[in-house]
Amino acid sequence: MIMKEDVLEKLANISQSTLLPIPQATMDDIVDAQEEMLVSFPAEFRDFLISVSHMEVGSIEPVTLSDPELHTYLPEMASQAWELGLPRDLLPLCRIEDGFYVVTLADQVEFWRIEDQDFSGDIWESIWQWADEVWLES
Repeated sequence: MIMKEDVLEKLANISQSTLLPIPQATMDDIVDAQEEMLVSFPAEFRDFLISVSHMEVGSIEPVTLSDPELHTYLPEMASQAWELGLPRDLLPLCRIEDGFYVVTLADQVEFWRIEDQDFSGDIWESIWQWADEVWLES
């Protein structure tokens, strides 16, 4: 089983410094986003948003909450994903060319393809497993 602490350490070691760093999300940002989106975020997803969503690692850009002007801003990305057909009980974690990695209410991560509006069959049992196997490898 992949441990959150191990993934946090790996992410911290390879996180890229930028001229304009993304501010770290706060619990107030999470509450505001949940109210705006009319959903409750699963516990592990909330933890991910606060702990690492501000980090820049690899080529995949997870959702963020601290700056509504960013293309990764969760409420806006969720709105776009839902308009494309993503079921409303799923939350986008990040978008790549042909779909979205999404978080389920059970805190699992799946890949949802836009073209056929279906899942790829890949399932990660936790957001930390996804971060380790997908985000860190991007």
